[in-house]
Amino acid sequence: MEPKETEVVCPDCDQKIEFKYGMNESGRLTSMEFQSRRLGCSVECPHCGHVFVYKVDSDNN
Repeated sequence: MEPKETEVVCPDCDQKIEFKYGMNESGRLTSMEFQSRRLGCSVECPHCGHVFVYKVDSDNN
């Protein structure tokens, strides 16, 4: 399953956040996508240090 490209923007500084995972990038991006849909993910902005919960809304809503 190919991960859906989701643009994550920091709500504090409006900078785009890009995730980098190393060797198994597509698998980890898919895992993050599933977790963010179900529970949300804690994300720390590398630009300003703001920490927020990133949650993807269901496509059904």
